[in-house]
Amino acid sequence: MKPGLPFLLAALLVVMVIPGCKNPSKEPPPPGVIPKEQFTRLMLDMHLADGWFAYRRAQGEDPKSLAQRIYDSVFSIHGITRKQFEESMEWYAAHPLVLDKIYDEMIHRANVLQISLDSATKQSHPAENIEKR
Repeated sequence: MKPGLPFLLAALLVVMVIPGCKNPSKEPPPPGVIPKEQFTRLMLDMHLADGWFAYRRAQGEDPKSLAQRIYDSVFSIHGITRKQFEESMEWYAAHPLVLDKIYDEMIHRANVLQISLDSATKQSHPAENIEKR
């Protein structure tokens, strides 16, 4: 992978490459795989980190060291290692029905976050929200 490409793109590539569509209800994750709820939060943070990465790269920062710092920070916040993330991503990628549910929940949480941010922005600028009579 070229330096500077977002780490998440590599993870999504794994999703497309790993074959198989196993029944998620019949095969629980093995020990060591990040639990679904925690993985959902982690993946949302990874997507947010991707946005930050793109912004900072556009500002001229070195993509390789920037990506390393950003993603290592996300892993640290969640108390996991890069290896744990990669192994978990591999398992979820091999179970696309489960991964699809994770992405559905991520989208929902991202929408809730956006609504909260929009509301906070409106509250911080009340004069701009007064209707003109």
